[in-house]
Amino acid sequence: MLMFFYFYTILEFKKIAMSQLIITTDVSSIRPVFVEGTAENIKRYNQLKKLFENTKEYRIFAEPVPAGGQKVAWHTEYEGKIIPFRKLDEEEQEKAKGLLKTEVNKMYKTIVSLIDEEQNRKRLFELIDSCIEIPDFDDIYLVQNADGRKNFCLVRWGFINEDFNSPKHLIANLIPLQVATLNLRAIKGNNKLANGEKIYFEYENKTHDYTSNEKGRIFLEDIKLLTKITAYQLDDKQNKLYVQEYIVENDSEITFFIGNQGMPKQNVSVQTLDDFDNILTNVTIKIHYDDVEFTSDSNSQGFIELGELFVDTKVTCYQVKNENIIKTVVFNVQEGKNIYFVNVLKHKTSGTVKIKVIDENSETIPFAQIQVKYPDGTEKHFQADENGMLQIENMPFKEDMVFRQIIDKLPQFQQIIKFTDEDKIFHFKGKGVKTPFDYTKLTVEVINKNNEPIPNLKLKIENGIKSYNQVTDTNGIAEWKELDCSKKITAVVEYKEKKKVEEINCTGQETKHTIKIGNKVGLWWLWILIILLLIILGIIFGPKLFKKDVTDIVDTNNNVVVVDTNIVEIHKGMKVIVLDESGYKINNAEVSITYNDSTYTLKTDAEGEAVFEKLTDTNKFVTVVVKAPKFTEQRLTFKVTTEKNIILGQNSTEMSDLALPCGTMVESKGYHSTIQTFMMKKSKGQFKLLYDMFNIPDKIIVYQGPASKKSKDKIIWQSPDFESRLHTVYVNFESADSLITVEIVGGDTTKTEWYFRPNCPN
Repeated sequence: MLMFFYFYTILEFKKIAMSQLIITTDVSSIRPVFVEGTAENIKRYNQLKKLFENTKEYRIFAEPVPAGGQKVAWHTEYEGKIIPFRKLDEEEQEKAKGLLKTEVNKMYKTIVSLIDEEQNRKRLFELIDSCIEIPDFDDIYLVQNADGRKNFCLVRWGFINEDFNSPKHLIANLIPLQVATLNLRAIKGNNKLANGEKIYFEYENKTHDYTSNEKGRIFLEDIKLLTKITAYQLDDKQNKLYVQEYIVENDSEITFFIGNQGMPKQNVSVQTLDDFDNILTNVTIKIHYDDVEFTSDSNSQGFIELGELFVDTKVTCYQVKNENIIKTVVFNVQEGKNIYFVNVLKHKTSGTVKIKVIDENSETIPFAQIQVKYPDGTEKHFQADENGMLQIENMPFKEDMVFRQIIDKLPQFQQIIKFTDEDKIFHFKGKGVKTPFDYTKLTVEVINKNNEPIPNLKLKIENGIKSYNQVTDTNGIAEWKELDCSKKITAVVEYKEKKKVEEINCTGQETKHTIKIGNKVGLWWLWILIILLLIILGIIFGPKLFKKDVTDIVDTNNNVVVVDTNIVEIHKGMKVIVLDESGYKINNAEVSITYNDSTYTLKTDAEGEAVFEKLTDTNKFVTVVVKAPKFTEQRLTFKVTTEKNIILGQNSTEMSDLALPCGTMVESKGYHSTIQTFMMKKSKGQFKLLYDMFNIPDKIIVYQGPASKKSKDKIIWQSPDFESRLHTVYVNFESADSLITVEIVGGDTTKTEWYFRPNCPN
């Protein structure tokens, strides 16, 4: 046994070092429930940890770690202040009992939901019963984190006192075990809440009667799991009416229909059609009737099933696109009519999508090779640009598209993406596979015959079939971050109706190249010819010609003409190009420029450009204000130049009260904070929350109710702190309107990335 302790300690040391020690106890004076003592506790702990690895209920048991001799160190995965249950005052102990009951009973409920076979379920129930044996109430500890969240931990679990006639089942005597709470909602035949109604319940060979409150609710506390309950009402002759039966498997809401006998009820479906009665599929419709609301997409036959509804129920159908309602159709359920046609606006079934290819560190992968498999089995190959971006035409919407990255001629890193017609960038996570000298950073310097830099000159680089434009800076330099060395690289300079083309060879991970414009001519006779020409021109046009400076001649349109023997470049105003943070051009952005005490305002065209022809003096400063919907206003002051790129960041916060259906995945759109409401289908239960923060830590908070009503007192769960990477948690919720709200707070306002999905309750 000592050898077992030794190896266990070695194997678990790293994990335990990251947990919190509660207390070290001597177990020599207490008797283990399990035959093999502490070794058996360790075995049982690992068994419970595996059983509850998704829902984490095993954390109520402190982890036993041999501490030498007959001593055991008890550790907890919870973080926070450790408080003995005994040290709480009487009022706090009563509150703590309710929390302890919830935590302990979660284990039994999880077993019921996971295990169908009765004998296995009974065996696991007995295991939990044995594990929650403790010698004393001093073995119950409360762990409270910085946000006030309280959790319980048991030490010396699986042990009892050796004293004669010592008490057992301490926790079972402190709180009820293997129980659940039922929330019954009484509904009248017209689908309205029924208050003040007496309802009888038969279970465990007893009859109980309760009266529904003003919200039509009756709460049955501490009902044994798997209990069969019969609910009914009595008429004047004590005959049972509206008999309904339920099996208690978890904390849940049940509905009791009053007066449903004789009230017609039937299955109802809606079918989405266009104005020519052609069936439309995958149309997003929000359905509302009585106090029920949900959102669904029509199936391959255009149908959405509403289930059983009472006759005369008013149903409202909203066609939703990009979270906006674009059409509304209303009908009343008629007796004998099961299908209702909803004529909606025809939607696009395919279109252009943008994909950003990133690596495991969320960095872009330039020139990544991507394979796309379509629903019909067709495979196509695409290559990302130098910014890791793909733009694919005619992509089917609302279909599962399989993406893979081609590495060493093999498809890897599969990801399934379902596209919508929303205007956003989708992310594909692959792996950076660049090798030295596959790509190069290119720096080109453009100079004149006197080796002086030429600024504001347009320079084009052709790299295989792709081409990229840049304008030289004040030092005559233009840069390209990554060019493909496996393809031909050519530089093209155009000036005053002349073109110069030079091929560039990669020289490593960084390539530098100089282009000289206006090289000196080595022919002496050409100089003599030029001098003779100048003399003749001087005789004929001398007085007029030399009234103006040779190098800076101002024409009648106030355009500055730069003259040397090889270049004449006319400055004709300033071009403003408006881009988003991903480098895509923004059209219809408003650009206002203050220049010479005057303000000029233009809208950008389809290329994101606005040209201000009157801005000619490069020695003067201008103030530019750029506005665009969904982007943060940008204000800049700089000297006039021929071309200026202005990048707009997206707004810092996005909030939506329009409820998405549970199970919908929400991805980062670049906002610092995103707040989204979800319809959970139930008013109470537990759901699985999946979220991935990648490498930049973010924080996630879950509230009950809609986004517009969120507040600190409505928080039902939040991440312990800003977290990175992938997580799965299980969250209990209770919301009268069946709504919850999820908020993401970004750890970095410029490049945070995440996604999350609250699954529907079981």
